[in-house]
Amino acid sequence: MMMTVANRIDVRKLSLSAQKALHQRVIEAYKKGIKRTQIAKTFGMSRRWVWKVLRAFEKARRSEEHTSEL
Repeated sequence: MMMTVANRIDVRKLSLSAQKALHQRVIEAYKKGIKRTQIAKTFGMSRRWVWKVLRAFEKARRSEEHTSEL
């Protein structure tokens, strides 16, 4: 099923726990090798939102790797 602009999810209207769960699902899909565009379509989100979530994830991961080296 292809998502359109009309049936995208407005994350701001979700509870904080639902937002965190959605972030985790997006990150897990990314770790499995699913492309960002497909993740956006699957979860009904914009590609820009998916990029922001994954950029924050990568930044946090790099930060953890850096602090573990100290």
